[in-house]
Amino acid sequence: MKNLIPIFLLISQVIFAQNQRFIYEYKFIQDSTNRQDSKSELLVLDLSNSGSKFYSYEKYRADSVMYAELQKQVAAQSNNIVVNNTYKGSIRYLVEKSYPDFKTFIYNSVGGDDYKISDDRKINWKILPETETVGTFRTQKAETEMYGRKWTAWFAPEIPVQDGPYKFYGLPGLIVKIQDKTESHIFELKGVRKDVAQTNTSRRGKAVEITQAQYKKLF
Repeated sequence: MKNLIPIFLLISQVIFAQNQRFIYEYKFIQDSTNRQDSKSELLVLDLSNSGSKFYSYEKYRADSVMYAELQKQVAAQSNNIVVNNTYKGSIRYLVEKSYPDFKTFIYNSVGGDDYKISDDRKINWKILPETETVGTFRTQKAETEMYGRKWTAWFAPEIPVQDGPYKFYGLPGLIVKIQDKTESHIFELKGVRKDVAQTNTSRRGKAVEITQAQYKKLF
């Protein structure tokens, strides 16, 4: 029976993951010397049978409008192409995970070039007995140390998805809240939408695929 648990979790995740959207509020401090200057932005985690995408929906909408305006001016053979980017937020990356292996990529730009960065670092969780109500969900506590920080996560076993915001995954339930020890980065679930049409977040140009180590050196 014990050996059947991972298979059951995987089947449950595939069934549950069909066209789900989880909306997170991301609170963050960009300048550690000025902790009063806290920012926030709404990000979405879109789930499908094949994987998930985590990104700023406002940036996606702004990019779509900008791209449509560019195409319109090119089609009109305009000699003076002017395109305005209306996005005013801070989150410009997109995180993509595949199921069931949770192979993780982050799409980002450096110096005007688009990169697809693979990240094969494994997250080692310590699941703790503490429970807490986050929003309307009964959650359980877990801890890990990743990306140079110590993190505390709260996952909801009632949502059978081993995924979460940013690059986080691997707990027996959706991560509905996660924050680092200094509270400089806090992701918290604020809304759920079911049966949503999947957003086409394909990059406009071809991204260069590199490793995390290469990206760190490049950045």
